Amino acid sequence: MKFWLRWVFANGCAELVGLGIVALAALGLNAQAGGGPGSAAGIVGGALLLTGLGGVEGAIVGGFQWLVLRRRLGAVSARAWILATAIGALAAWALGSLPSVLMSGSEPPTAPQVMPDEALIGGYAAALGFTAGMILAYPQWRVLRRHAAGSALWLPVNGLAWAIAMPIIFAAAGSVPHPANPGRLVGVILATAGLAGLVVGAVHGAALVWITRARRP
Repeated sequence: MKFWLRWVFANGCAELVGLGIVALAALGLNAQAGGGPGSAAGIVGGALLLTGLGGVEGAIVGGFQWLVLRRRLGAVSARAWILATAIGALAAWALGSLPSVLMSGSEPPTAPQVMPDEALIGGYAAALGFTAGMILAYPQWRVLRRHAAGSALWLPVNGLAWAIAMPIIFAAAGSVPHPANPGRLVGVILATAGLAGLVVGAVHGAALVWITRARRP
């Protein structure tokens, strides 16, 4: 139980810092573009920046996680776990940025845009979270499988964890009126990042408790 609680707390703190940095950078890019679609070069540059910061987020998360993981799997090195988490985060953020990059060269729509309903947005967020979670977890799984016999569970449980957390992030992003008070907006961003980390940590932390019981001989 102590291991799980430490893991949940570590993930909450890590995403508060890591995901908070990425989200605040995205907020700054949006403000710089004036809330509009922006130029193709600006969109591609912004996607590259956010993907790079996503790697930084992964390194932060990996560092916080390793401080807890080493209590159960002392053979896992900090370098291996942090690098794996950073690589997975880079890949996940690159995937998430791909649609905006591919659409950056298309003509802007002339017809009024119809906003999808909340259920559709939530479903998209969950699907995005599941896919990103699996991608993020793959390099970590390659490390875990050397030390824990039940490591295959790590992939789907990460997908599940982010499928739950991503709709929370999307809902929070749409809950603040625009234009919003900057202080309130930053507060919502940081609180949501921390909450997402706690939710994700609670889900895959429970699986990690089971995984680390079956160690490799």
